[in-house]
Amino acid sequence: MPQPTLVTPPGDRQFPSMTPSKILDEISRLSAAQQLKLVEDVWDQIAASPENVPVPEWHRAELDRRLADPGEQATLSWDDVQARLKPKP
Repeated sequence: MPQPTLVTPPGDRQFPSMTPSKILDEISRLSAAQQLKLVEDVWDQIAASPENVPVPEWHRAELDRRLADPGEQATLSWDDVQARLKPKP
């Protein structure tokens, strides 16, 4: 049985017959590997235009707060993080 594809013709920006529900139905028919590839492709497309991604004001405020006093944040080395995650005997 052929796998469904979500190919949009070049220049076509709308899916007049594809509701979000229908798109999800089509995605659910893909294998896990195909779904992961689709997510990767969508993420790459979003990341290509970061200026179009809205950043909530509270994210900006938190970043400003952290940058104002970087010494305030506790930091751990990667070795320390791994040691904390290992099960204790």
